[in-house]
Amino acid sequence: MVLVASPSLSILLAHALGVGRGVDLVIYLSLPCLAFLLLLVFSKIRDLEAQITALAGEAALWRARG
Repeated sequence: MVLVASPSLSILLAHALGVGRGVDLVIYLSLPCLAFLLLLVFSKIRDLEAQITALAGEAALWRARG
């Protein structure tokens, strides 16, 4: 957000890193962050699916006993 809010800083950093424009630098930095966030979301969804499966199995056993 700092780089978006301060375009002159992003341009300065981009030139220091050998990137042509500040916008390109922001995109290059945001893509790995987005991939990491997607990985976190998908892993959380997997955990929730496992919990739902376990709860459904316990509910089925509880109904079968009662």
